[in-house]
Amino acid sequence: MNWKKKLLIVVSLCLTPIFLSGCSLRKEAKAGLQVITHDVPSSVFIDEQYLNKTPLIEKQLAPGVHTIRIEPEDPDFLPYETEVNLHPGVLTVITWKSATRPEQMGGVIYEMEKISSKDTSEVSFVTIPDGAIITLADRNKEFSPVTIPNIQPGKLDYEITLPSYETQSHSIEVAAGYRMIIQVKLAKLDPNKTSKPPTETVDAVAATASADALATPSAVATATPSAKPTALNPGPTANSLVEITKTNFFQDGKEVVRIRNNPGPNGVELGMAEVGKKYPYLGEELNGWYKITFEAKQGWVSKEYANIVQR
Repeated sequence: MNWKKKLLIVVSLCLTPIFLSGCSLRKEAKAGLQVITHDVPSSVFIDEQYLNKTPLIEKQLAPGVHTIRIEPEDPDFLPYETEVNLHPGVLTVITWKSATRPEQMGGVIYEMEKISSKDTSEVSFVTIPDGAIITLADRNKEFSPVTIPNIQPGKLDYEITLPSYETQSHSIEVAAGYRMIIQVKLAKLDPNKTSKPPTETVDAVAATASADALATPSAVATATPSAKPTALNPGPTANSLVEITKTNFFQDGKEVVRIRNNPGPNGVELGMAEVGKKYPYLGEELNGWYKITFEAKQGWVSKEYANIVQR
Protein backbone atom coordinates (compact mmCIF):
# COMPACT_ATOMS: atom_id res chain seq x y z
CA MET A 1 0.00 0.00 0.00
CA ASN A 2 1.51 3.34 -1.02
CA TRP A 3 1.71 6.39 1.22
CA LYS A 4 -1.20 8.16 -0.49
CA LYS A 5 -3.58 5.30 0.28
CA LYS A 6 -2.34 5.15 3.87
CA LEU A 7 -2.93 8.89 4.29
CA LEU A 8 -6.47 8.59 2.89
CA ILE A 9 -7.34 5.81 5.37
CA VAL A 10 -5.99 7.80 8.32
CA VAL A 11 -7.92 10.94 7.33
CA SER A 12 -11.13 8.92 6.89
CA LEU A 13 -10.80 7.33 10.33
CA CYS A 14 -10.18 10.74 11.92
CA LEU A 15 -13.20 12.35 10.27
CA THR A 16 -15.67 9.55 11.10
CA PRO A 17 -16.13 10.52 14.80
CA ILE A 18 -16.67 14.15 13.79
CA PHE A 19 -19.49 13.24 11.40
CA LEU A 20 -21.10 10.95 13.99
CA SER A 21 -20.84 13.63 16.66
CA GLY A 22 -22.47 16.15 14.37
CA CYS A 23 -25.40 13.81 13.75
CA SER A 24 -25.95 13.23 17.44
CA LEU A 25 -25.91 16.98 18.21
CA ARG A 26 -28.55 17.68 15.56
CA LYS A 27 -30.82 15.02 17.05
CA GLU A 28 -30.32 16.03 20.69
CA ALA A 29 -33.65 16.69 22.43
CA LYS A 30 -34.32 20.28 23.40
CA ALA A 31 -35.89 21.47 26.65
CA GLY A 32 -39.04 23.52 27.14
CA LEU A 33 -40.18 26.29 29.48
CA GLN A 34 -43.65 27.68 30.18
CA VAL A 35 -44.14 30.82 32.27
CA ILE A 36 -47.51 32.14 33.47
CA THR A 37 -47.90 35.40 35.42
CA HIS A 38 -51.69 35.78 35.49
CA ASP A 39 -52.83 39.34 34.82
CA VAL A 40 -49.40 40.94 35.36
CA PRO A 41 -47.67 41.11 31.94
CA SER A 42 -43.97 40.41 32.37
CA SER A 43 -40.76 39.95 30.40
CA VAL A 44 -38.84 36.70 30.84
CA PHE A 45 -35.05 36.47 30.66
CA ILE A 46 -32.92 33.33 30.56
CA ASP A 47 -29.29 33.74 31.60
CA GLU A 48 -29.73 37.55 31.23
CA GLN A 49 -30.95 37.17 27.63
CA TYR A 50 -34.46 38.36 26.77
CA LEU A 51 -36.72 35.43 25.90
CA ASN A 52 -40.28 36.69 25.46
CA LYS A 53 -43.28 38.16 27.24
CA THR A 54 -45.74 36.15 29.33
CA PRO A 55 -47.64 33.99 28.87
CA LEU A 56 -44.99 32.06 26.97
CA ILE A 57 -44.05 28.54 25.94
CA GLU A 58 -40.58 27.97 24.50
CA LYS A 59 -39.64 24.46 23.28
CA GLN A 60 -36.22 24.98 21.72
CA LEU A 61 -34.06 25.71 24.77
CA ALA A 62 -30.77 24.09 25.69
CA PRO A 63 -31.01 21.57 28.55
CA GLY A 64 -29.17 22.36 31.77
CA VAL A 65 -29.31 24.75 34.73
CA HIS A 66 -30.41 28.24 33.76
CA THR A 67 -31.22 31.47 35.60
CA ILE A 68 -34.76 32.65 34.89
CA ARG A 69 -35.79 36.23 35.64
CA ILE A 70 -39.35 37.52 35.52
CA GLU A 71 -39.69 41.31 35.28
CA PRO A 72 -43.23 42.76 35.48
CA GLU A 73 -43.99 45.62 33.12
CA ASP A 74 -45.58 47.52 35.99
CA PRO A 75 -42.65 49.06 37.92
CA ASP A 76 -44.64 48.81 41.17
CA PHE A 77 -44.30 45.02 41.04
CA LEU A 78 -41.05 43.37 42.04
CA PRO A 79 -38.99 41.12 39.72
CA TYR A 80 -38.30 37.48 40.55
CA GLU A 81 -35.21 35.40 39.76
CA THR A 82 -34.61 31.69 40.22
CA GLU A 83 -32.56 28.79 38.87
CA VAL A 84 -34.26 25.92 37.06
CA ASN A 85 -32.89 22.69 35.64
CA LEU A 86 -34.28 22.24 32.13
CA HIS A 87 -34.23 18.56 31.23
CA PRO A 88 -34.07 17.35 27.62
CA GLY A 89 -37.47 16.50 26.20
CA VAL A 90 -39.25 17.95 29.24
CA LEU A 91 -41.40 21.07 29.67
CA THR A 92 -40.71 22.94 32.93
CA VAL A 93 -43.61 25.11 34.11
CA ILE A 94 -43.45 28.26 36.27
CA THR A 95 -46.61 29.93 37.55
CA TRP A 96 -45.87 33.17 39.37
CA LYS A 97 -47.88 35.76 41.28
CA SER A 98 -46.09 39.10 41.36
CA ALA A 99 -46.55 41.57 44.19
CA THR A 100 -45.30 44.91 45.45
CA ARG A 101 -43.77 43.34 48.56
CA PRO A 102 -41.38 40.35 48.60
CA GLU A 103 -43.26 38.37 51.22
CA GLN A 104 -46.49 38.53 49.18
CA MET A 105 -44.89 37.11 46.02
CA GLY A 106 -45.40 33.42 45.40
CA GLY A 107 -45.73 30.65 42.88
CA VAL A 108 -45.03 27.08 41.82
CA ILE A 109 -42.33 25.52 39.65
CA TYR A 110 -43.03 22.09 38.15
CA GLU A 111 -40.04 20.04 36.99
CA MET A 112 -39.67 16.39 35.97
CA GLU A 113 -36.82 13.94 36.00
CA LYS A 114 -36.59 10.26 35.15
CA ILE A 115 -36.46 7.59 37.85
CA SER A 116 -35.45 3.93 37.73
CA SER A 117 -39.01 2.64 38.09
CA LYS A 118 -40.91 2.20 34.82
CA ASP A 119 -44.33 1.58 36.36
CA THR A 120 -44.69 4.07 39.23
CA SER A 121 -44.10 7.74 39.89
CA GLU A 122 -42.72 9.98 42.63
CA VAL A 123 -43.62 13.48 43.78
CA SER A 124 -41.17 15.74 45.61
CA PHE A 125 -42.26 18.87 47.47
CA VAL A 126 -39.91 21.72 48.35
CA THR A 127 -41.36 24.86 49.95
CA ILE A 128 -40.14 28.27 51.02
CA PRO A 129 -40.44 28.46 53.95
CA ASP A 130 -40.03 24.78 54.75
CA GLY A 131 -42.14 22.94 57.28
CA ALA A 132 -45.36 23.42 55.28
CA ILE A 133 -48.08 20.77 55.65
CA ILE A 134 -48.40 18.63 52.50
CA THR A 135 -51.55 16.67 51.71
CA LEU A 136 -51.35 14.49 48.60
CA ALA A 137 -54.55 12.71 47.63
CA ASP A 138 -55.71 10.51 50.53
CA ARG A 139 -52.25 9.91 52.02
CA ASN A 140 -51.13 10.94 55.49
CA LYS A 141 -50.01 14.53 55.87
CA GLU A 142 -46.29 15.23 55.54
CA PHE A 143 -44.02 18.18 56.23
CA SER A 144 -41.87 19.71 53.51
CA PRO A 145 -39.35 19.01 52.16
CA VAL A 146 -40.50 15.50 51.34
CA THR A 147 -40.38 12.96 48.50
CA ILE A 148 -43.34 10.59 48.23
CA PRO A 149 -42.49 7.37 46.32
CA ASN A 150 -44.51 4.54 44.76
CA ILE A 151 -47.31 6.66 43.33
CA GLN A 152 -49.56 5.23 40.67
CA PRO A 153 -49.66 7.34 37.50
CA GLY A 154 -52.70 9.52 37.00
CA LYS A 155 -54.43 12.60 38.34
CA LEU A 156 -53.87 13.63 41.96
CA ASP A 157 -54.93 16.56 44.11
CA TYR A 158 -52.56 18.15 46.57
CA GLU A 159 -52.71 20.97 49.09
CA ILE A 160 -49.97 22.93 50.84
CA THR A 161 -50.85 24.89 53.98
CA LEU A 162 -48.96 26.97 56.49
CA PRO A 163 -50.40 29.41 59.03
CA SER A 164 -50.35 33.04 57.80
CA TYR A 165 -49.61 31.98 54.21
CA GLU A 166 -51.84 31.49 51.18
CA THR A 167 -52.92 27.90 50.69
CA GLN A 168 -51.87 26.21 47.44
CA SER A 169 -54.47 23.74 46.12
CA HIS A 170 -53.74 22.07 42.79
CA SER A 171 -54.39 19.04 40.61
CA ILE A 172 -51.53 17.30 38.86
CA GLU A 173 -51.19 14.31 36.56
CA VAL A 174 -48.06 12.28 37.17
CA ALA A 175 -46.42 10.03 34.58
CA ALA A 176 -44.91 6.58 35.04
CA GLY A 177 -41.13 6.57 35.16
CA TYR A 178 -40.85 10.19 36.26
CA ARG A 179 -40.46 12.16 39.48
CA MET A 180 -42.42 15.41 39.55
CA ILE A 181 -40.57 18.06 41.54
CA ILE A 182 -42.89 20.74 42.91
CA GLN A 183 -41.11 23.82 44.25
CA VAL A 184 -43.39 26.30 46.00
CA LYS A 185 -42.67 29.78 47.26
CA LEU A 186 -45.53 30.51 49.65
CA ALA A 187 -46.95 34.03 49.71
CA LYS A 188 -47.83 35.76 52.96
CA LEU A 189 -51.49 36.54 53.41
CA ASP A 190 -52.38 40.18 52.88
CA PRO A 191 -54.81 41.12 55.69
CA ASN A 192 -56.16 43.99 53.58
CA LYS A 193 -56.98 41.83 50.57
CA THR A 194 -60.11 39.72 50.45
CA SER A 195 -60.19 38.60 46.79
CA LYS A 196 -58.58 35.37 45.60
CA PRO A 197 -55.75 35.45 43.06
CA PRO A 198 -56.68 34.52 39.49
CA THR A 199 -57.09 30.89 38.52
CA GLU A 200 -54.07 29.44 36.74
CA THR A 201 -54.07 26.55 34.30
CA VAL A 202 -50.89 24.73 33.34
CA ASP A 203 -51.23 22.29 30.47
CA ALA A 204 -48.51 19.92 29.33
CA VAL A 205 -48.95 17.25 26.69
CA ALA A 206 -48.08 13.55 26.86
CA ALA A 207 -44.43 12.51 26.87
CA THR A 208 -42.40 12.29 23.71
CA ALA A 209 -38.77 12.95 22.90
CA SER A 210 -39.46 15.57 20.23
CA ALA A 211 -39.17 19.32 20.69
CA ASP A 212 -42.79 19.84 19.61
CA ALA A 213 -44.28 17.53 22.24
CA LEU A 214 -42.13 17.63 25.33
CA ALA A 215 -42.20 14.94 28.00
CA THR A 216 -44.07 16.24 31.03
CA PRO A 217 -47.09 15.45 33.16
CA SER A 218 -50.30 17.35 32.68
CA ALA A 219 -50.78 19.78 35.53
CA VAL A 220 -53.95 21.77 36.09
CA ALA A 221 -53.29 24.16 38.95
CA THR A 222 -55.81 26.38 40.68
CA ALA A 223 -54.52 28.70 43.40
CA THR A 224 -57.15 28.87 46.11
CA PRO A 225 -55.91 30.59 49.26
CA SER A 226 -58.18 29.65 52.11
CA ALA A 227 -56.39 30.77 55.26
CA LYS A 228 -57.70 34.02 56.68
CA PRO A 229 -56.16 36.44 59.16
CA THR A 230 -57.74 36.03 62.57
CA ALA A 231 -57.98 38.26 65.60
CA LEU A 232 -56.01 37.45 68.73
CA ASN A 233 -57.74 35.39 71.34
CA PRO A 234 -58.76 37.13 74.54
CA GLY A 235 -56.34 36.96 77.45
CA PRO A 236 -55.91 33.59 79.15
CA THR A 237 -57.22 32.54 82.47
CA ALA A 238 -55.54 30.33 85.01
CA ASN A 239 -57.51 27.41 83.58
CA SER A 240 -56.54 27.90 79.92
CA LEU A 241 -54.96 24.92 78.13
CA VAL A 242 -54.00 24.19 74.56
CA GLU A 243 -55.23 20.81 73.32
CA ILE A 244 -53.50 19.15 70.35
CA THR A 245 -56.02 18.22 67.65
CA LYS A 246 -55.92 15.75 64.76
CA THR A 247 -52.88 16.13 62.46
CA ASN A 248 -52.77 12.93 60.38
CA PHE A 249 -49.00 13.01 60.88
CA PHE A 250 -47.59 9.89 62.51
CA GLN A 251 -44.21 9.14 64.03
CA ASP A 252 -43.37 5.84 65.71
CA GLY A 253 -47.03 4.89 65.45
CA LYS A 254 -48.24 8.01 67.29
CA GLU A 255 -50.18 10.93 65.82
CA VAL A 256 -48.16 14.04 66.69
CA VAL A 257 -47.37 17.67 65.91
CA ARG A 258 -44.04 19.53 66.12
CA ILE A 259 -43.46 22.02 68.94
CA ARG A 260 -40.97 24.79 68.13
CA ASN A 261 -39.04 27.39 70.10
CA ASN A 262 -40.37 30.25 67.96
CA PRO A 263 -43.70 30.92 66.22
CA GLY A 264 -43.19 29.64 62.69
CA PRO A 265 -41.93 26.63 60.72
CA ASN A 266 -38.33 27.83 60.91
CA GLY A 267 -38.19 27.62 64.69
CA VAL A 268 -36.03 24.95 66.30
CA GLU A 269 -37.97 21.77 67.02
CA LEU A 270 -38.35 21.13 70.77
CA GLY A 271 -40.15 17.83 70.42
CA MET A 272 -43.38 16.14 69.37
CA ALA A 273 -46.73 16.59 71.12
CA GLU A 274 -49.27 13.79 70.86
CA VAL A 275 -52.80 14.39 69.65
CA GLY A 276 -55.20 14.72 72.59
CA LYS A 277 -52.55 15.98 75.03
CA LYS A 278 -53.11 19.34 76.75
CA TYR A 279 -50.51 21.96 77.67
CA PRO A 280 -50.67 25.20 79.69
CA TYR A 281 -51.48 28.18 77.45
CA LEU A 282 -49.19 31.15 78.08
CA GLY A 283 -51.63 33.71 76.71
CA GLU A 284 -49.85 34.67 73.51
CA GLU A 285 -50.75 34.06 69.87
CA LEU A 286 -48.47 35.20 67.08
CA ASN A 287 -48.71 34.55 63.34
CA GLY A 288 -51.12 31.69 63.85
CA TRP A 289 -49.13 29.98 66.63
CA TYR A 290 -49.99 29.45 70.33
CA LYS A 291 -47.38 29.85 73.06
CA ILE A 292 -47.44 26.94 75.53
CA THR A 293 -45.45 25.27 78.26
CA PHE A 294 -43.93 22.13 76.78
CA GLU A 295 -41.69 19.84 78.84
CA ALA A 296 -40.82 22.66 81.27
CA LYS A 297 -39.94 24.99 78.37
CA GLN A 298 -41.73 27.70 76.47
CA GLY A 299 -42.75 26.49 73.02
CA TRP A 300 -45.06 27.25 70.12
CA VAL A 301 -47.63 25.11 68.32
CA SER A 302 -49.50 25.89 65.12
CA LYS A 303 -53.11 26.80 65.90
CA GLU A 304 -54.14 24.73 62.88
CA TYR A 305 -53.55 21.70 65.08
CA ALA A 306 -54.55 23.07 68.46
CA ASN A 307 -57.52 24.51 70.36
CA ILE A 308 -57.72 26.60 73.54
CA VAL A 309 -59.81 24.82 76.17
CA GLN A 310 -60.52 25.15 79.88
CA ARG A 311 -59.32 22.77 82.54
